[in-house]
Amino acid sequence: SGFVKNQPGRGIGIELRLYELDPDKAEDRARKRGDIILAGSLDKPHGMRECFILDPDGYCWVPSRPLPAAG
Repeated sequence: SGFVKNQPGRGIGIELRLYELDPDKAEDRARKRGDIILAGSLDKPHGMRECFILDPDGYCWVPSRPLPAAG
């Protein structure tokens, strides 16, 4: 089984993390291509801003950047 029930594709279940890639820009490009956005760009408690994008082949891409240090 993959990330989305009944969603075929050769990359089913594979998550590829792309550090230092702006998740907001990546999400915008993915939406324009018609990719499935599993989770939009959010600041996460582990200190990263990230989103989850499912491409037509079933691969889940996770572009992320560290959040600015609190200070």
